[in-house]
Amino acid sequence: REAPGALLAGLWLGYLAMCLVFNHQTSTHPYCQLAALPLIALSGGRVGSFVLCRLDSPRVRWTLRAAVVPVLRAALALDGAASVVITRYRIERNRDFMEEVRAYEEIGGLVGHSTRCVFLARESGFPLQYHAWVSGWAWPNTSWDIPSERLLGLAAMTPEDRYRLHYQPLSPEFFIITDLDELGLQEGLEGFLRKRFPVLASGHHYVVFDLNADREQIHERD
Repeated sequence: REAPGALLAGLWLGYLAMCLVFNHQTSTHPYCQLAALPLIALSGGRVGSFVLCRLDSPRVRWTLRAAVVPVLRAALALDGAASVVITRYRIERNRDFMEEVRAYEEIGGLVGHSTRCVFLARESGFPLQYHAWVSGWAWPNTSWDIPSERLLGLAAMTPEDRYRLHYQPLSPEFFIITDLDELGLQEGLEGFLRKRFPVLASGHHYVVFDLNADREQIHERD
């Protein structure tokens, strides 16, 4: 009878050890928490079995048994809500991406399949690089990259400082943005780009800045 409890305790201790050893990874990558799902399910079954066995005892008052009914209803409602969220997520993930693929292919033609691009795109820019036949360097996002910098104790930077320190020395040719929602979340980035670089092209899914026509450098040469 004690084996399941000891097994669960060992699994939870192992999970806790993983979180402590790989603290940066587990705090910035949600998929690292997937290991906890079977532990929660197993633990919930054990707790539920304990509660139901106690409620089945003749010494338990009927009022206490009745009090459990709302809890069960709430659990079922929560399960239903979770199912709806998961279903919507699957629909979103499985939708037709051909429109985006066509946009990526169009971008590749516009930049001449450049290998010196800075890009702000979903999935770290891998779909963009694949379909547009471009490569370069990803601009950090506000979901994981910039919070990770804070966890590491790095000082916050303005978009202009970040570009000057980390990207300008690499002599990039284009700044490709396909994650327009992320662009809106990055304070000062769009203003910096529009002030300093001309827009090469824009569409429903993207905007491309020409970094070769750096207005600041042109002004310094003049």
